[in-house]
Amino acid sequence: MNIYFASDHAGLAHKDKVFAYLVEHTDYQLTDFGPFEFDAKDDYPDYISLAARRVARETHSIAIIFGGSGQGEAILANRFQGVRAAVYYGGDKDILRLSKEHNNANVLSIGSRFVSDEEVVGVVKEWLDHRFTHVERHERRLKKLEQKAKMGLKEPAIERFGWIGVILIVSAYVANIFGVLLPNDTGYLMANVVGSLFVMIDARQDNNTQAVVINAVWILAGLIGMFHYFLL
Repeated sequence: MNIYFASDHAGLAHKDKVFAYLVEHTDYQLTDFGPFEFDAKDDYPDYISLAARRVARETHSIAIIFGGSGQGEAILANRFQGVRAAVYYGGDKDILRLSKEHNNANVLSIGSRFVSDEEVVGVVKEWLDHRFTHVERHERRLKKLEQKAKMGLKEPAIERFGWIGVILIVSAYVANIFGVLLPNDTGYLMANVVGSLFVMIDARQDNNTQAVVINAVWILAGLIGMFHYFLL
């Protein structure tokens, strides 16, 4: 399993301590995104985003991030789709267990100003020791969480583009069925080209590469058809 590390200046000492411990005592694949020296003027988004992006792209990777309170770091990490960052800043360690067993947290954000040097390694070990339970109600809620997150990320105008595109394509096919438009008519080809373009824009917003490629091919085919039509 890959574990990514990042912090700001307030969490630097804890990050380095935990990283060194895991290097010596575990066989995890560890990557440290910094910072690597103390700079009181550094900005946590520059480092935390690197770790969060990797977790968002890699299903079985996790990250441990550190900040003064851990709050800003978690807020940033959770802006990446697929990231589920939990914050721990001392107190009851059941939070660590529940974040894994119930929420399948793949990022732990530690508030270093509230966790002592003596306990920080134990906190990370505790979190790493737990696993998601796969209980039906938790899986159902996480699925809804991802669905709601996708809806929140999509621009309304882009979504409207997608629906307009679908309407144009369907309308062209219906017109073809009733003999109003033939497949080689300019109106038919234009409706499919514009419709596919709108659907492709929507699919790109959803990071649906397959739909983008399919619609790009269909646009190209439509343009070739129109070019052929005008030549004839």
